[in-house]
Amino acid sequence: MTDHSLPSGKFRFDPLSALWRIAASPQTLMVLLALVGLALALGITVPQIPAGEAQNPQAWLAAQPGAAGPFGGLIDALRLHDLFHAFWFHLLLVLVGLALFVWTVDAAELAWLATRRRSWAAGDLALWGRAAPQASLSTDITAAEAQTRLEAFLTENRYRWVALPNASPGNLVAGRRGLFLWAWPLALGAVLAALLGLAIVANWGWQNGDWLPADGDELAVGHGQPLTVRLDRYGPSQESGDLDQQRSQITWLPDGGTPLQDVAVLGHPARFEGVALRQMGHVPIVQMSVRDASGRSLALQAGGDEPGTAGAVEVAFASAEDTPLVFLADRDLFLALDFEPHCRGGGPALRVDLLGGGGQDRQTLGTLQESGTVTGGGLQVDVDLAYRPILRVDHRPAVGLVVAGMALAVAALTVGWLASPRLVRLVLASSGDVTRVQILVPSPLRGNRWLWGLVAQLQEALADGD
Repeated sequence: MTDHSLPSGKFRFDPLSALWRIAASPQTLMVLLALVGLALALGITVPQIPAGEAQNPQAWLAAQPGAAGPFGGLIDALRLHDLFHAFWFHLLLVLVGLALFVWTVDAAELAWLATRRRSWAAGDLALWGRAAPQASLSTDITAAEAQTRLEAFLTENRYRWVALPNASPGNLVAGRRGLFLWAWPLALGAVLAALLGLAIVANWGWQNGDWLPADGDELAVGHGQPLTVRLDRYGPSQESGDLDQQRSQITWLPDGGTPLQDVAVLGHPARFEGVALRQMGHVPIVQMSVRDASGRSLALQAGGDEPGTAGAVEVAFASAEDTPLVFLADRDLFLALDFEPHCRGGGPALRVDLLGGGGQDRQTLGTLQESGTVTGGGLQVDVDLAYRPILRVDHRPAVGLVVAGMALAVAALTVGWLASPRLVRLVLASSGDVTRVQILVPSPLRGNRWLWGLVAQLQEALADGD
């Protein structure tokens, strides 16, 4: 967007142009990005409401330590516990997007003016802004001689230059590798596309909680999706027995549609019409029985179950970080199971600890990487170890747009940096026996590393040969 001067020379306030200039200011974008960074830092520092508590956030907030502290009111007012759904945070992102849009339009206009196949018009010079020249130099030669040397220098160094129409002599615009000026608007446009993709993911994407199924279990996807997924089998692939490479063979069951079989492995989800099933890891399923020194089986109680009869009990982990307890009622002791997905010996391991004395006395009975037996404290613990996958179903529309946008932005910035396109305006003015050359660079190119090298070259080209 070019801000043209009024032909009458009278100033008239234009609110849209003023807002455009504010949005195009580097300081505006820096302040907005600093506020976004501060907000994200607060979002990391302040605990966020879990997705499972979204239906009753007040109960979760009331249970947080320090909820009624000196900053509790401010945190609630700013919705820092739910930052990514707060109106002010969305407004901040919109302002960043608008600023980037303005930058994109201005950069595209600059690239278009620099690469089109016609001379510059006087109104086009508004893209240089109203700031003072970026550099200036003086010489004792005449203005006519200075212009001749400038034109020779520009031609010799492969600059495309034109004299401005309806301007005083010695008013030139020169460019080199101007086609690569399109790298900057392309990068900004790609960042905008990535931000749009993130907005789509945030507003229309969803993610289910972790699902730890046994073979044959089914899960209704929900979120308005007429879709169910079934785990057919979880086990090793034919190529590798590594637990991290085990596969979840699943079947998509669309309502009224044809079932479709698929496979999910760690890092490679199964997909169906925009819905992805991801294998996030695995947890152990333990069949455990305990015998005393005489060989008698002891009754066990797992979790909140009622005390069972003597024999085996199944212990399921709620997550990889879970540490379930098994109660030995006859001995008033607990067995604690601690899962290590990657132990020092390689592969997963299950550590079995014996707790007594109200949980104060802890004795490690042993660590198993497969089914086996550990002993200690007059007990023999038989462990049958198997695994279930941790599966997660999600829908992330436009995530491809995010990845492609960021990749394109990085590529465009890299090309633009390597090519180093140049666009400069040279203005000659005489005052007595001194000729002054003003060197102006458009706002998007200010601060580029080539500017001061060009100034030094021009200074040498215009040096008095006497």
